[in-house]
Amino acid sequence: ANAWPAGHVAELYRGLSDDGLRPLVVLGPGDGALAEGLRPLLPEEAFAPPTTLLELAHLVAQARVFVGTDCGPRHLAASLGVPTVTLFGPTDPAGWNPAAPRHVSVRTGVDCSPCDLTDCPVPGHPCMMDLEPGAVRQAVERILAGQSR
Repeated sequence: ANAWPAGHVAELYRGLSDDGLRPLVVLGPGDGALAEGLRPLLPEEAFAPPTTLLELAHLVAQARVFVGTDCGPRHLAASLGVPTVTLFGPTDPAGWNPAAPRHVSVRTGVDCSPCDLTDCPVPGHPCMMDLEPGAVRQAVERILAGQSR
């Protein structure tokens, strides 16, 4: 329900790379379909190797910013003090996003979101599919600009 399209992930990865950053895609056990869609779109070095929970915590703790959906690794990042950009679709950022400016939520603003549904009844799952990579990239840039002050 919280999945973001592979094409959007790849576009964000390329944009952040073009900005001189070194993004890393971390896939979990439930990300098989996303991984299958991403592998032909990104170089192999874009992907983190499979990790244990402790290895994931170590990896996330080194990040300047964590980008992801409202998921376990994003909560881990926030608990480790890593700034986050969270893509919210069916879940409500009011209950799950730590305080700005270190934690930014990005949403489409469609009327049906947040719904907290696991399976979207709306054709095209607009709350996630219409969430543009450019808006996410701008949120990352805002967080990074705040770090350089």
